[in-house]
Amino acid sequence: MNTSGDGTRPTLAWVEGTVARPELKRLWELMDEHVRDLAGSDYDVTFAVLPMQSGGVRSAAPSLANSVLGLSAAREAAVIGKADLVVFNGWTMPVRVTRALLDVSVTGVDEGSVFMGCVLSQRPAVVTVSKGFRWELESLLEEFGLRSRMATPPVWWLDPESTHDDVVRAVDDPDELVSRVDSVAQRAVAAGADAILLGCGYFGAVLARAGYTHVNGRPDVPVYDCTRLALEFGSTLYRLRKAGIGPSRLGFAQPSPASLAALEGMLTHLTETRGEGTGGVRNALVHTG
Repeated sequence: MNTSGDGTRPTLAWVEGTVARPELKRLWELMDEHVRDLAGSDYDVTFAVLPMQSGGVRSAAPSLANSVLGLSAAREAAVIGKADLVVFNGWTMPVRVTRALLDVSVTGVDEGSVFMGCVLSQRPAVVTVSKGFRWELESLLEEFGLRSRMATPPVWWLDPESTHDDVVRAVDDPDELVSRVDSVAQRAVAAGADAILLGCGYFGAVLARAGYTHVNGRPDVPVYDCTRLALEFGSTLYRLRKAGIGPSRLGFAQPSPASLAALEGMLTHLTETRGEGTGGVRNALVHTG
């Protein structure tokens, strides 16, 4: 795909939902490889991370703060990095808010997974990292207007909860994580789910690279790679935009000039103070290629 119109490839900005912590290096390397493999020659790929710590997304207040940081990172990727397509690698990231702010195509692993999953299956269920994340995801499904299309219950979780350390270990030795996810997926299928959506951006890449594409013993029940679904969904939005079909600016109204100036001042401050509370790790557009 070369639809940039000027003979160059469009730029994909893959925005992570956390900061550039050194202990996650192996995970960043796997995400880099997986996204680039999926993007192929269609995009130049840029990776971005959040400007500072928020406390994560597994409860409401830190999740709200994380969304503000995600908006800041996406704006930087689009305005400074000149991205044509922004994809958030995290569930409950501010996809719809960012779509209202930026004049580029925007989606995330949550939106891509849910909308594509509801087309490809009858009653998908989400398997996520912790019980605390359940409420955020159920609210998100309501926001998408698709909770009624999901399995009942729509969200399942690992117990004990999954951590970044678990996912980093799974990069090189995925068997334990595959087993834990599959155990929950089996229960979701027994309750009526016909497909599994992975409610963690990192699960998609790690489990896909491990070859976990169907619930064990159930070749008729797919486990969808949220990375691929998001990239395919985002690419469709990008192609539509190039054809002149974009978001409704009544539904996704952009800020007034005065509001935009104030907002950009705040977001610029966030990016300029990046690294505070992260042990000195600076979190800009971390790498391109």
